[in-house]
Amino acid sequence: MLSIAEEWEWIAAGKNPTAGRLRLPVRVATRERRIPTPDEFRALVEALRQPYQAIVCLAGLGGLRRGELAALRWNDFEGNLVRVDEAVYRGVLDTPKSVKSRRIVSFILDASSFVDDQKVAPRKTPDCLLTRWQSNDPRAIDEFKA
Repeated sequence: MLSIAEEWEWIAAGKNPTAGRLRLPVRVATRERRIPTPDEFRALVEALRQPYQAIVCLAGLGGLRRGELAALRWNDFEGNLVRVDEAVYRGVLDTPKSVKSRRIVSFILDASSFVDDQKVAPRKTPDCLLTRWQSNDPRAIDEFKA
Protein backbone atom coordinates (compact mmCIF):
# COMPACT_ATOMS: atom_id res chain seq x y z
CA MET A 1 0.00 0.00 0.00
CA LEU A 2 2.81 2.41 0.83
CA SER A 3 4.55 1.65 -2.46
CA ILE A 4 1.40 2.77 -4.28
CA ALA A 5 1.34 5.94 -2.14
CA GLU A 6 4.97 6.57 -3.13
CA GLU A 7 4.18 5.89 -6.80
CA TRP A 8 1.28 8.36 -6.68
CA GLU A 9 3.54 10.87 -4.90
CA TRP A 10 1.42 10.94 -1.77
CA ILE A 11 4.63 10.32 0.17
CA ALA A 12 8.12 11.49 -0.83
CA ALA A 13 10.22 9.17 -2.98
CA GLY A 14 12.48 7.02 -0.83
CA LYS A 15 10.41 7.61 2.33
CA ASN A 16 8.55 4.30 2.25
CA PRO A 17 9.55 2.60 5.53
CA THR A 18 8.50 -0.82 4.22
CA ALA A 19 10.48 -0.67 0.96
CA GLY A 20 12.38 -3.90 0.42
CA ARG A 21 11.01 -5.48 3.61
CA LEU A 22 7.68 -6.87 2.59
CA ARG A 23 7.36 -9.23 -0.32
CA LEU A 24 4.29 -11.03 -1.55
CA PRO A 25 4.79 -14.77 -1.76
CA VAL A 26 5.64 -16.16 -5.17
CA ARG A 27 2.48 -17.37 -6.83
CA VAL A 28 2.57 -21.12 -7.24
CA ALA A 29 0.82 -22.61 -10.22
CA THR A 30 -1.96 -24.97 -9.22
CA ARG A 31 -3.22 -27.96 -11.08
CA GLU A 32 -6.42 -27.50 -12.97
CA ARG A 33 -9.32 -29.05 -11.09
CA ARG A 34 -10.61 -32.14 -12.84
CA ILE A 35 -14.29 -32.84 -12.45
CA PRO A 36 -15.40 -36.39 -13.25
CA THR A 37 -18.06 -36.96 -15.86
CA PRO A 38 -21.38 -38.42 -14.68
CA ASP A 39 -20.32 -41.84 -15.99
CA GLU A 40 -16.96 -41.64 -14.17
CA PHE A 41 -18.69 -40.58 -10.95
CA ARG A 42 -21.21 -43.43 -11.24
CA ALA A 43 -18.37 -45.93 -11.85
CA LEU A 44 -16.51 -44.61 -8.79
CA VAL A 45 -19.56 -44.96 -6.55
CA GLU A 46 -20.31 -48.46 -7.83
CA ALA A 47 -16.70 -49.52 -7.15
CA LEU A 48 -16.96 -48.50 -3.48
CA ARG A 49 -18.56 -50.34 -0.57
CA GLN A 50 -20.58 -48.73 2.20
CA PRO A 51 -20.04 -46.45 4.06
CA TYR A 52 -17.75 -44.95 1.41
CA GLN A 53 -20.50 -44.97 -1.23
CA ALA A 54 -22.69 -42.80 1.00
CA ILE A 55 -19.86 -40.43 1.84
CA VAL A 56 -18.84 -39.97 -1.81
CA CYS A 57 -22.47 -39.45 -2.90
CA LEU A 58 -23.14 -36.86 -0.22
CA ALA A 59 -19.84 -35.04 -0.81
CA GLY A 60 -19.82 -35.28 -4.59
CA LEU A 61 -23.48 -34.59 -5.29
CA GLY A 62 -24.14 -32.20 -2.42
CA GLY A 63 -20.81 -30.45 -1.97
CA LEU A 64 -20.57 -31.34 1.72
CA ARG A 65 -17.20 -30.81 3.39
CA ARG A 66 -15.52 -33.54 5.40
CA GLY A 67 -16.41 -31.94 8.74
CA GLU A 68 -20.03 -31.47 7.66
CA LEU A 69 -20.24 -35.14 6.69
CA ALA A 70 -18.90 -36.12 10.11
CA ALA A 71 -21.59 -34.08 11.85
CA LEU A 72 -24.61 -35.40 9.93
CA ARG A 73 -27.29 -37.02 12.04
CA TRP A 74 -30.06 -39.34 10.93
CA ASN A 75 -32.65 -36.62 11.50
CA ASP A 76 -30.82 -34.30 9.07
CA PHE A 77 -32.33 -36.36 6.20
CA GLU A 78 -35.83 -35.63 4.98
CA GLY A 79 -36.67 -36.97 1.54
CA ASN A 80 -34.35 -35.38 -0.98
CA LEU A 81 -33.18 -32.72 1.52
CA VAL A 82 -30.20 -32.79 3.88
CA ARG A 83 -29.85 -30.18 6.62
CA VAL A 84 -26.27 -29.02 7.23
CA ASP A 85 -26.16 -27.21 10.58
CA GLU A 86 -23.18 -28.76 12.34
CA ALA A 87 -19.57 -29.56 11.52
CA VAL A 88 -16.66 -31.35 13.14
CA TYR A 89 -13.29 -29.62 13.31
CA ARG A 90 -10.36 -31.26 15.07
CA GLY A 91 -12.72 -33.70 16.74
CA VAL A 92 -15.04 -31.04 18.15
CA LEU A 93 -18.68 -30.84 17.11
CA ASP A 94 -19.61 -27.21 16.41
CA THR A 95 -21.37 -24.96 13.92
CA PRO A 96 -20.28 -25.02 10.25
CA LYS A 97 -17.39 -22.99 8.82
CA SER A 98 -19.48 -19.88 8.12
CA VAL A 99 -23.05 -18.60 8.45
CA LYS A 100 -23.65 -19.39 4.77
CA SER A 101 -22.47 -22.96 5.40
CA ARG A 102 -25.65 -23.61 7.40
CA ARG A 103 -27.95 -24.74 4.64
CA ILE A 104 -30.43 -27.23 3.27
CA VAL A 105 -28.94 -29.27 0.42
CA SER A 106 -31.37 -30.59 -2.17
CA PHE A 107 -30.63 -33.81 -4.05
CA ILE A 108 -32.35 -35.14 -7.17
CA LEU A 109 -32.77 -38.50 -5.45
CA ASP A 110 -34.02 -39.31 -1.98
CA ALA A 111 -30.86 -38.45 -0.04
CA SER A 112 -31.66 -40.92 2.72
CA SER A 113 -31.36 -43.72 0.14
CA PHE A 114 -27.58 -43.15 0.20
CA VAL A 115 -27.39 -44.11 3.85
CA ASP A 116 -30.49 -46.18 4.72
CA ASP A 117 -28.66 -49.50 4.73
CA GLN A 118 -26.31 -48.10 7.38
CA LYS A 119 -29.17 -47.44 9.80
CA VAL A 120 -28.88 -50.51 11.99
CA ALA A 121 -30.08 -51.08 15.55
CA PRO A 122 -29.37 -49.87 18.18
CA ARG A 123 -28.14 -46.65 16.49
CA LYS A 124 -31.48 -45.70 14.91
CA THR A 125 -32.08 -42.74 17.18
CA PRO A 126 -32.69 -39.56 15.13
CA ASP A 127 -29.95 -37.55 16.85
CA CYS A 128 -27.33 -40.27 16.37
CA LEU A 129 -24.34 -39.22 14.27
CA LEU A 130 -24.25 -40.79 10.84
CA THR A 131 -20.51 -41.36 10.39
CA ARG A 132 -19.80 -43.47 13.43
CA TRP A 133 -22.08 -46.45 13.53
CA GLN A 134 -20.40 -48.19 16.45
CA SER A 135 -19.35 -45.49 18.93
CA ASN A 136 -21.26 -42.38 17.76
CA ASP A 137 -17.96 -40.44 17.94
CA PRO A 138 -17.67 -37.36 15.69
CA ARG A 139 -13.93 -37.84 15.46
CA ALA A 140 -14.58 -40.89 13.31
CA ILE A 141 -14.29 -38.72 10.20
CA ASP A 142 -10.52 -39.20 10.55
CA GLU A 143 -11.12 -42.75 9.33
CA PHE A 144 -12.23 -41.32 6.00
CA LYS A 145 -9.17 -39.21 5.21
CA ALA A 146 -7.80 -39.67 1.72
